[in-house]
Amino acid sequence: MVANHIYLILFPLLLDVFLWLGPHLRIKNLFQPLVLSLISDLPELSNPELAEMSKWSKELWDILLSHFNLISLIRVFPIGIPSLMAGISPIQTPYGSASLFEINNVFQVFFIWVAFTLAGIVLGCLYFDAISRATSNTTTHFSINQILDVFIQIIIFTILCFVVILLFSLPCLLLITLLSLISMTLGQIAVLFLFIIIIWFVMPLVFSPHGVFVSHDPITTSISTSIRLVRNFLPGTGMFILTALMLYQGLNLLWETAPDTSWMTMVGIFGHAFISTGLIASSFVYYRKGLDWMESKLHQPAIQA
Repeated sequence: MVANHIYLILFPLLLDVFLWLGPHLRIKNLFQPLVLSLISDLPELSNPELAEMSKWSKELWDILLSHFNLISLIRVFPIGIPSLMAGISPIQTPYGSASLFEINNVFQVFFIWVAFTLAGIVLGCLYFDAISRATSNTTTHFSINQILDVFIQIIIFTILCFVVILLFSLPCLLLITLLSLISMTLGQIAVLFLFIIIIWFVMPLVFSPHGVFVSHDPITTSISTSIRLVRNFLPGTGMFILTALMLYQGLNLLWETAPDTSWMTMVGIFGHAFISTGLIASSFVYYRKGLDWMESKLHQPAIQA
């Protein structure tokens, strides 16, 4: 499918090349003093065992803030262009060190965050719409009006996901932190239990965006369709998602093996773009086949009658 529509990989390919070779917008000078101040108080407020954890946290935050690139926020979840470089944020390139620009104003950071988030959603809508049309059995053409409708629905879906994650994560993080202070084993058990709960709730929603692009349904209708589809194909859907995740994450380890200063990284970027686009395309094919099956089951009693 992707080989017949090779232009589809240009979205993740060009994005990763830009994140790799392009300029970096950093917030290290703005947030590092605050982070170090908070971490330095941990040994005094807690037991001495956290002293080593505090030292390790300082080093970790230094690495994260050094590599974090505000432009990588263009990689939006859940609907966005897949990116290999967004998670790595390399600061070295074959040309030498990347161009670094420090953002020292909180309002500028907020404006850049909103701008790149909206741009990421727009590009994600165009990317998913192109894949949806490429996997359709009928010929469909690009429509500005449909893209605007899709964009509104995806905005609603993104905000809904953000609110749910925020409301769910805050008490869970607090509980895990308290359990970890009592015992690291209890903290690990809580994390495992939380992971199972997340999988249980997220699994039926995995095809929620597909209905917006395939049938141009409202997001509420698309979510309902996704739940019914997964419920009817639960074992098969579970294996499909598990296989796709294992293939995606496993191959990412291969794509990331080349050093940032080597042009061989382009091979990894191309491979990631091809595989990620292929997996998303296969999900659209799976979704359409599932809809056809459900419709045939609905019409079957009427035909028998």
